[in-house]
Amino acid sequence: MGLLVIGLFDVTRTVAAARDFGALMDAVFAQAGFGAYTRADVAQVIGVVVIAVNVAGLVIAIALAVPRLRTHRTAFWIPLVAGVGCLLVTTLLTIGAAVADPAFTARLSG
Repeated sequence: MGLLVIGLFDVTRTVAAARDFGALMDAVFAQAGFGAYTRADVAQVIGVVVIAVNVAGLVIAIALAVPRLRTHRTAFWIPLVAGVGCLLVTTLLTIGAAVADPAFTARLSG
């Protein structure tokens, strides 16, 4: 149950950050010295996908773990697997959003 609660807090934090994914990317780009993030359209779509993936991951983890907990079977691995899966997808989507910006790709290539 503790891992599911931690997952709930993490998904809440992720949803709050991904609601304005463009501003988040802009802040990261400014801090890294890439200039302004210019692909707000891509960031908006990726933000929605990140929210959907994380909420779906939490719902699936709860749906699979609770019945196992009720029958006193081991279920700690379910939220861990769901969390790692969501983290990987979120990371890949964030990298995709960064690569979509011309300033980022220009910095990488030159």
